[in-house]
Amino acid sequence: MHKEYLQAGNPDTALPDLQLLAKHSNSRVRRRVAENPNADLTILESLSQDSDPEVRIAVARNQNRSSNVLENLSNDESVAVRFGLASAHDLPIKILEKLAKDDHPYISSRAERTLEGLFLEEALKEISFVHQPQEEAKLGDVLVRAEILTKEQINQYLETAKANGLPLGRTLVQSRALPRGVIVMALQAQLQVRKKIKSLENAIDELRQKIKTSQIMNSTGFMVSKV
Repeated sequence: MHKEYLQAGNPDTALPDLQLLAKHSNSRVRRRVAENPNADLTILESLSQDSDPEVRIAVARNQNRSSNVLENLSNDESVAVRFGLASAHDLPIKILEKLAKDDHPYISSRAERTLEGLFLEEALKEISFVHQPQEEAKLGDVLVRAEILTKEQINQYLETAKANGLPLGRTLVQSRALPRGVIVMALQAQLQVRKKIKSLENAIDELRQKIKTSQIMNSTGFMVSKV
C-alpha cells in the first residue's frame, strides 16, 4: 500500500493509473488521488461522493474541481466537509456566502471569517496598502490615538501577531477584534501619513470623525462601521 500511496500523490502519475487508484480500498490512497494536481474532473466528481469525509475535503481543495462539485459539497451531510470548505480562501464568493448561512454555528462563523479576510484583501488592494515595517504611523499607534482600542489591547494583539508571524492588521481580522471596515479605515489613515498626504494629527482626527458617524456597535460597545 505504501507504493500505491506514493504513486497516488505523485503529479507525474499517468491519468489511467490515477483512475485505478481512485477506486483503491484504502481511503488514504483515495485521498492522495483527490489531492493530486493531475486528477481530472471525472476522478474528482467520483471522489466527491466518496464515503470518507477526508477524501471529499481533499476534492474541495483540488484546483481542478468544478463549481458543481463545490456546490454539492457545500450541501454535504458531514460537518467536517462543510467546515473544510468554509476555511478555503479560493472558493467562489457565492459558496462562502451560502456557508455563512449554514445551520451549524461553527461552519457559518468560519465562513464569515474567511469572507472577512477576502474582503479585507480586496480593500487593501484598492488603497494600494503594502505591509511595511516602518516606524512612522504604526497601525497600533493609530488605533490607540483614535481611541478605537486601548494600548493594553494593542499590546495583546501585537504579541499574538508576533507569535504567528503576521501583520497586526491581519491578526485583528482573524481575532475579530474589529469589523473589517474599521481596520481598513485605520490602514487608510496610516497610508496617508506614510505617503505624506496628511499629517498624523489630521489623519487621526479624520479617522475619529469617520468612527463617530458610524452606526454599528462592535462587541466591545464601541461605535464602528460595518463596511
